[in-house]
Amino acid sequence: MPFDVHRGLDLGWYGHCLQNPRHSISQYVELPPSYESLQISASSIHIPIQSSHFSDIVFARTPLIFDEYLWAVSLSVRLSNLSAKELREVFTVAENCLGLRGKGTFGIRQRDSGWYGLGSDNFLKEVNRYSQRYEGYQGHIHHSEELAFFDELNDGLFLLSARQSMTREGMIHSVEVTVRLRGIPVNTQPYYRFVRSFTQYNIYFTPEPPLRRVHKSLRPSVKIEQADVVTRIESKELDREKASISGVVLKNPFFNNPAKIAELSEDEALQTFSGPEYLICTLDDWLDVGDEIDHYVMTALETVTVGGIVLLHPRCTWGDVTKRAQRSDRRGFRQIQAEWTRQEKMLKRLKKDSKRKKART
Repeated sequence: MPFDVHRGLDLGWYGHCLQNPRHSISQYVELPPSYESLQISASSIHIPIQSSHFSDIVFARTPLIFDEYLWAVSLSVRLSNLSAKELREVFTVAENCLGLRGKGTFGIRQRDSGWYGLGSDNFLKEVNRYSQRYEGYQGHIHHSEELAFFDELNDGLFLLSARQSMTREGMIHSVEVTVRLRGIPVNTQPYYRFVRSFTQYNIYFTPEPPLRRVHKSLRPSVKIEQADVVTRIESKELDREKASISGVVLKNPFFNNPAKIAELSEDEALQTFSGPEYLICTLDDWLDVGDEIDHYVMTALETVTVGGIVLLHPRCTWGDVTKRAQRSDRRGFRQIQAEWTRQEKMLKRLKKDSKRKKART
């Protein structure tokens, strides 16, 4: 087996990944890029959770529209016990073979709370410092914690789930990597090389039904006062030298109040939003660093379940700018906003086409 927990990564197959046209040797990177960061010194935010479901929750950073029409395909790789160093190698291979979008987010779930953040590098830091995370922890500690990481590929999704033992130091087990695509790619070599970096088993693309996206616009929107804002999220996606504000972490107005969500929608999938005490939200309208606003408003709730991972995408905007840091060129943001609008329109068109096809049959 090319990937062995005692030997680490098979560099022979890994070298093939580096010859992928997307990445030459000179373009080799250690980890996927991360364009966003929390405006705090910590690598994650500790969020209490009130929920009877012990599921993996991850806050997504982009609209959950994956352009899946009538079906999709997935391939999965299951790995045995890994160390944190070997887990890092999984991300390195994924980036150099498949190419991640740099919008990765993670969740580390204990029974009554979790640690949530942005980027694979911060994810690995939090995995490594699990003993420090539990210093002074008041809740019940399960014998293992659930690890989950999500990012997008150019043509699909990348998900990693695992468990980290709380009783056996440094043991990460039940690792599963899932790559989900819109269809079977013409060029399967990148995926073949990715899987062959870990196992000699053949890979199989498994047909999957389209993901069920649940979206609820909040009308009227829910006002969030400045006192309920924990921190903001900086992004360097538009300009590597100058950051913009692309999101906020705020006190959840639906926390431990499923009845309030039920008033908005009868869809039980949205009840997950009543679990976390704080929400990591995407801003519909970005700000410059230093801009001051009067308040925020939540505009939408969106969720998709992929395997055992529940993706949450709360969205918000702001009221009025009370003080502008400086004038800037916002064409980059308009490009991103236009792409989100294009995806929303495409989803509506796909739904209409699907209904027409069902009507004919």
